Amino acid sequence: MSQNREQGAAILLSDLHTVLTAGGAATDGGLSTPTAETIDLSGSTPAWTQTGSMTYPRSYLNLVTKGSEAGPTRQPETLTDRRVVQLDLAGM
Repeated sequence: MSQNREQGAAILLSDLHTVLTAGGAATDGGLSTPTAETIDLSGSTPAWTQTGSMTYPRSYLNLVTKGSEAGPTRQPETLTDRRVVQLDLAGM
């Protein structure tokens, strides 16, 4: 991870080897962050990669993924304060 986080969220995506983490705050008492990162645990040397960011910084959030009948999608949605913020993960 590019920064240690606390009060963020992490979720295992439907491919069952990629973890998405988003939001939270730096453990040194920093402000909330809008950034998101993924790690692919199937590789021989897993490493964190920056991905799309949320529009607004968030801490204490939940991540929810959605699938379809044609198969899983890799577009998680972040649900906070009754709003849906779409993360841009097209580069994954």
